[in-house]
Amino acid sequence: RVLKETGHWKRPKKRSMCKLLEMSKTDGHLSYYRKVVNKPYLQDDPATKNEFNMFTGYVLAGFEVRGDYRKTNVWRRLTEAIAPSKYKRNWIFSYLATKLQDQRVKLQKMLLIYSRVTAAGKTSFVEFLRSLLGIEKVMVVDSVCQILAKENNEQLGKLFCLVDDIEKINERQSNALKSRITALTFRHKQLYKDTVTMDDYMDFVVTTNEESPAFMDADDRRLEMVNILPKFQGNVEFWTQFYRELEDPHIMAGFFQFFSDPQTVTMNVRSKNCRFDEKANEQQKKASFPVTIRFLLGAFERSDCFERLCPRFWWEEIDFIPRVQGVIGKLHGKPNMVRITTTKMYAMFTEWKKLEGIQLNMKKKTFDNQLSALGLDRVRYRVNKVRGYGRLLSAAKVARLINEKYKLTKDPISVDF
Repeated sequence: RVLKETGHWKRPKKRSMCKLLEMSKTDGHLSYYRKVVNKPYLQDDPATKNEFNMFTGYVLAGFEVRGDYRKTNVWRRLTEAIAPSKYKRNWIFSYLATKLQDQRVKLQKMLLIYSRVTAAGKTSFVEFLRSLLGIEKVMVVDSVCQILAKENNEQLGKLFCLVDDIEKINERQSNALKSRITALTFRHKQLYKDTVTMDDYMDFVVTTNEESPAFMDADDRRLEMVNILPKFQGNVEFWTQFYRELEDPHIMAGFFQFFSDPQTVTMNVRSKNCRFDEKANEQQKKASFPVTIRFLLGAFERSDCFERLCPRFWWEEIDFIPRVQGVIGKLHGKPNMVRITTTKMYAMFTEWKKLEGIQLNMKKKTFDNQLSALGLDRVRYRVNKVRGYGRLLSAAKVARLINEKYKLTKDPISVDF
């Protein structure tokens, strides 16, 4: 009022909000972006000037290294319990270094950390990841179903996902995870909003106490079995110091610089031929054998297998090569083999399932297809002017076909008929 009476007051000019925002942008007080992205990076921000990057960077990059990180309990945990051999150390170091240095390309492998001993410290590896990368970059869930849920807004921008203390990953869940492990994008769904395709940078880590925790098929190249040794189990002093070191940013800055160094990468862990533990993977494949292979391995071990699985007229439709117990059979130049008709073999399979308590229902066509996929093809035969189809079986042949299909080279199976 005083300014108005003295003549020093001027009516302010009316300006639109768009004009004010444009003036702020010209003066450098306001930035304008056409797109919001979430692109992780280690050094240089990959976002363009028209993109706003939601990635927050790494806190440890701004801390000074104090002390020797190689003399810490964290280092002992990595090199003595998780990766006790030189090959495994190089593999796990290359795994973490590759993830940190090339974050926008997934590793496309899932670590399954297991130990048959409880309180062995399986979750400590995930705590290490959270201290190294940041809590906001590692997601923790209780089951595989949470990963495959439709509403998955929490997964946006995450680098790792931990499935903690699972009991079993069945075949259906394993097949559903395959595409997610290797996919470069995922369908992002937020509550009350439309589904959007977003970039996916998240790799998976699973912990369990189960002896056979996951299904692994013959050509699996995504699952890596990591057996943690219970070396520090019950050592209260060790674990107290371990978690104290995880909370020290100056110690963890040493690990951050170590995994940021390109010389730390000595293996191409993305390659399907570069595995952490071949023998453990093969053991997991054996535990995941389908019921048809379990039938071939277990049904013929007993000397009375035919009488047991064919209570009535067991000798019919079964020919031994060469002649055994007076049963007529053609030699074919292959000793110690048995030829069983396809109908008889399916009847034996059905009886074996009942004796073993297996409730799985399988049609004869599915059974025949699985045996043919293994390499046990049907053969045409003729005995006493009677023609039919059967399969030639021997212990050496079955073992060879299974070892070849499942690539069991470190720990091959042996069959004793």
